[in-house]
Amino acid sequence: MDRLWSPWRAHHVESNAAARASEDTTLFARLAAEDRDDENLILWRGRHVFVLLNLYPYNNGHLLIAPYRPVADYDALTPEE
Repeated sequence: MDRLWSPWRAHHVESNAAARASEDTTLFARLAAEDRDDENLILWRGRHVFVLLNLYPYNNGHLLIAPYRPVADYDALTPEE
């Protein structure tokens, strides 16, 4: 498969991109800083990372594991992260 396309998600992506364009923080940094885990679908918070559900997953059971520290590349993560 060369490309995964879900046109029914375009409105969600576009509306969030426009709303966040003026912010200096990333989506994951904003979610980590908020104290609304149930609303943000955060399942678990660890010392270095947190686990959350994807509201619009491509596969059933899809989880996201995000570090608290923003990194540009996967290789920049520490062993703990």
